[in-house]
Amino acid sequence: MKNTERSVFEKNLTALAEIYGIEISHERMAGYWELLRDLSLASFSYAVRIAGQSCKFFPVPAEIRIYAKDYSPPQTFALSEGDGVPMPLKIKKRLDVLFKKIRPT
Repeated sequence: MKNTERSVFEKNLTALAEIYGIEISHERMAGYWELLRDLSLASFSYAVRIAGQSCKFFPVPAEIRIYAKDYSPPQTFALSEGDGVPMPLKIKKRLDVLFKKIRPT
């Protein structure tokens, strides 16, 4: 996460602490930030949501990290030419490159 995203990080962690009925100290917040700041904000937010649904007690950073590993960003879809079947944009771009090699223009 970027330093500019720290306030969102803190809001997520504070909300999770509130759910578990605990107060999170400034020192504990700083510790979580240092141990989790290498995650993306999206994967961290996802992990907090899953932790809130799954953990019996307030999660430690290692648990949040485990849940973050399961995050996968939403795929962008594009219509393929012809039949209009949606496919991930990443795959469509690769296919376009392959077709240009097969049928150069």
